[in-house]
This record gives sequence, C-alpha cells and structure tokens, in this order.
Amino acid sequence: MTLIDHLLEKIAQLQLTHSSLYPAGMFASQRFHRWVPYLREDSNIYFQALIAYTLQDCLPTFNTVQQQKATQIIQRIIQNYALYIGTQSPHLYNFYQTQPRAHFPNGYFLSKFKHFIPPDDADDTVLIHMTNPKTTIQDAVVVQEFLVKYANHSQKKARHALPKYTHLPAYGVWFGSGKMPIELDICVLCNILCFKIQFNLPFNKQDEASVEFIRIAIDSQDIMHKPFSLSSYYPNATVILYHIARLWHKFAQPNSHLPTQHIIALIQTQFKRVKTQFEKMLLNISLLKMKVLPQNGALSQAQLWQDFNTFPYFIASITYDTPTRWMETIKNHPIMHMYYKNQAYYYALQLEHEVFKSLIS
Repeated sequence: MTLIDHLLEKIAQLQLTHSSLYPAGMFASQRFHRWVPYLREDSNIYFQALIAYTLQDCLPTFNTVQQQKATQIIQRIIQNYALYIGTQSPHLYNFYQTQPRAHFPNGYFLSKFKHFIPPDDADDTVLIHMTNPKTTIQDAVVVQEFLVKYANHSQKKARHALPKYTHLPAYGVWFGSGKMPIELDICVLCNILCFKIQFNLPFNKQDEASVEFIRIAIDSQDIMHKPFSLSSYYPNATVILYHIARLWHKFAQPNSHLPTQHIIALIQTQFKRVKTQFEKMLLNISLLKMKVLPQNGALSQAQLWQDFNTFPYFIASITYDTPTRWMETIKNHPIMHMYYKNQAYYYALQLEHEVFKSLIS
C-alpha cells in the first residue's frame, strides 16, 4: 500500500457514521484554549469543506480506486451542507449548524447566549460552493453580490486594519450588519479569489483590491512581521503563505497577479524559522504548488503525526464582533483566543503534500 493509499484510508476511517456529537459523514474537530483546561468537540462545517476541497484538488492525480474512495468521502461531507445554510440567504453558509441552531456545541456558556451566534461568513460560503457539485454559475453570481455588498467601503469601512490597507474596497469576512465590523483577512481573501477563479467570474474592483491587499502584504513583508494585522483568524505566517500559494496555483497566469519570486523567497525564509514538522509540511506544499522543489523536503512522519494532535490551524476571538478600539486590542490577546484543530484535515494536507511531491519530483 502506498502512502497515498494509506492516508486516504486513514481519512475514510476517521469519517463518522454514528455519533451523538456529529451528523453522519462529519469529521471530529476540537476547539481548545491554551491557558485554561478547556477542550470541546466542535461540529463546525469549515473543516469538513476544507477536507472536501483538498481531496477534490487531488482527484485528477488519483487512480480509479483512489478516486472512488475520495469521491465517496466528499459525497458524505456534502450531505451535511444543508444543515449549515445561512440565515440571510440559502446561498450563504454559517460556521455552525443553523438547522437546528447549534453554535459553540457542547459548551456550557457560549452556546447558551444568542450574542455569540456568528454571522454567516465568506470563508465557509465559498469553500462549500467550490465543493458542491450542485452550485451553478447563477448561484455563484448571487454569492458574489453578497460579497460585494459586505466588502470594505460598500456600506461601511474597516476601522482596525493597518492604514495601508483601509482604503482598499477588498472583501470582508462576515455577511453581517449593524454592529458587526468590516474585517479584512488575507486568508479569507485568498479563498474568495479561488472561488471567483473556479467559477470563471469576471474580476471586479473588489477582486482587484483584494489582490492588491495581498501584493502589499507580500512586498511590505507584513506577512512575516505583522501576521495578526493581516489575519485575525489565521495569524501565522506559515498558514498565510500556504493560502497565498494555493491561490497562486489557481491563477492561469499567476505572475501577472502576484510577485512569484518574492513569495518563494518568503516561504524559504519562513522554512528556516519554523520548528514544527506541520509548518514545514505546509511550506513544502506551498513551494510544490508554485512548482519549486523544496531543498529540505524530508519530514519526520512520527513527529508530524504528533503535531496533528496540537497544531491550531486557525483561531477565533471571543470578542470577534466588538467594534471598539479597546476591545479590538483585547481581541489580539491570547487569553481571548479559541483554537481549532481537525486531525482528518491534517491527514488530507499530508495527502496533498505527497500528491504534489509526486508531480514535481
């Protein structure tokens, strides 16, 4: 059995069939805190859509048996999308289940208050549509209209981004209104642009502004020095670079949109800084997607799998919806952070690593 076969089998084994905490077809996720003894099972749709997206990207490289197994995994994920349909429109989606409502599941405090229900968001919406075969071009156009409606400067402007970015009419994170602030997140922008490319939608001023946001972040090296200012939800230079490389790979002519050599240089610099095998794997994938063979590509599998138990792919702040400057400062403090992980997604990333390594080596 090849490592790719083994990883596919491992992912299939982790897909739940019967559970009191998750719908069938889901993969277990956890939210946890690093300062207090807090760990909860978290039935979000985000990691499920990411697993489907990653496997979908690898499908063309698989043999027939591998394609059948991966397709079956994806289909079992997709059957749960309807549980997460947004409250504004059936074209939008929420991080947490809405049918019925189940925000911060298995919690003793946050789950009891409507105040903590997150709005529908761009990340989950575009990931779900990119992996749902039922999504039509017409559906994608409707999603685009919502993205534009809640972009920076469409109704209000981002107050807490770095000054060099606030003038850009880039896409926001949330499909929210009222007190919800406009948040600009570089990783969310990458996912939205992948969505636009996949559905072949013409680029508008919001797309151009989003690409400009990414270019400024690269040229200024804010990715390396101010990751939290670029991404409240993925404040890690490695994860940001992975998102940018994934977007680079989707462009038909990436050099005309992004500074390729500068991105590669940042990835190589970051590789020398990181300690975990998980981050080294993400950086290897990033280089491979940009058609560069990593110089030190060997990974310790035992250490990598150990990292799967602890690495937080993204974070959420309990004060995500607070518009004041004081609370914005508190939001960036680790005590306010909830961390999220999903072992099955991490195996999918390792699978992606092996697939792209086989294509370029």
